[in-house]
Amino acid sequence: MYSSKFSLWIIWVILFSCTFSYRFLLGTENPEKEAIEMLPGTLIVALLLSSLAIRVLVFPRSLNKLPVFVIGLALAESISLIGIFEMPYYQDLFVTMSLACILVYLPFFTKLPSPD
Repeated sequence: MYSSKFSLWIIWVILFSCTFSYRFLLGTENPEKEAIEMLPGTLIVALLLSSLAIRVLVFPRSLNKLPVFVIGLALAESISLIGIFEMPYYQDLFVTMSLACILVYLPFFTKLPSPD
């Protein structure tokens, strides 16, 4: 089964706008300064690298791109959620990292196989 580019655009726009709005709906206004914790920081770096690896290594070679697309976007979106809830002082940094990673999945750069 082949996915259409329109469905990829719809999913991308929804997840991008949700991730952008998380900062304003879930984030705190003036969080207290804190040091970067090791476990959430390592988890965020692992999620970022795995999402980028999926986009560069797995996504171009997959025949059914929709599940790979959604998994990669979900990994990128989870960066912002972990940043907001676990390390609120750095929430702007992690939301920005998440949005930058989601921009890599822009469907404009996606080549879909022909349904022949």
